[in-house]
Amino acid sequence: MFAKGEAQVQLKTDEFGRVVLLTVQPVLSRVFDFDSAVEELERVPGLVSYLIRRNGATLAARDPDRPCAVASAAKLAVLAATKDAVLSRRVRWDDVFSLDSDWRSLPSGVLHDWPVGTPLTISTFAAQMMSISDNTATDALISIIGAQNIERHAPHTRPFPTTRAMFFLKSAENEALRNAYIAADYASRLEILRAVADEPLVRASSLLTKPVLDLEWYLSARELCGLAHYVNDLPVARINPSFHTEGLNSMLYKGGSEPGVLNLTMCASGAAGRTCCASVTWNDPAQRIEEDGAVAAYRGLLQQIAAFEGC
Repeated sequence: MFAKGEAQVQLKTDEFGRVVLLTVQPVLSRVFDFDSAVEELERVPGLVSYLIRRNGATLAARDPDRPCAVASAAKLAVLAATKDAVLSRRVRWDDVFSLDSDWRSLPSGVLHDWPVGTPLTISTFAAQMMSISDNTATDALISIIGAQNIERHAPHTRPFPTTRAMFFLKSAENEALRNAYIAADYASRLEILRAVADEPLVRASSLLTKPVLDLEWYLSARELCGLAHYVNDLPVARINPSFHTEGLNSMLYKGGSEPGVLNLTMCASGAAGRTCCASVTWNDPAQRIEEDGAVAAYRGLLQQIAAFEGC
């Protein structure tokens, strides 16, 4: 197995030389050309959509304009709207807000465990959202920036729900309300979301384990690449690149995963200053995406992108 592949290992020690972090990424099958790397994306079970671009030119694409369920990758739209708000001087990165109990969501993240009233800046919320996909930080930004402003960047997700609301609707005990939301028009969905906002946070154990692709955040691969390029100049967007690849610099990464959904999106620059983006989404209405195979295929793709001169 390892004769035809490799695994990326991350090892971190403390000041005394003790190991404090050891992670082993899924084994990466070696591919020796770009076309083979793209073919590996197609081998992963599920409906796939992707766009790979360099300096605005398309290197490979499959249904890049089809809106797909992307889960937490939609947080790129939240960051884009936050950047808009800063540029228009509606907020500043160092503006401070007290952590509100209404923003508390389920993990991923850590802010759901922090005390209500903790003062946090817009920059901190954005950094937590992008570095560890913090759902409470995301809901804070949705509340502060305004869902309607985010919808401009996510036109296929209207209204744009908080993660807390999405968890409520995807709870097994809320099937009737979930079906009503899926069938509703924009105005009726807003009414449902207002009602849901007054409900207590659901238990993680109550969440559905099967795919519900009719209730999701939706973005196309082209939209995700556009958002990634737009926010890639923000330091908070590049705290955790996740898919470190030699030859790709200033890398932004944001993905999303839940039953039947997997998105992997990165934007980076190369040694010659060229920019590139690779956004890949797999959807499957019947089962979970085979994540190890998808991640291995994506890593192989990034290596081939890096092999291009300058990106």
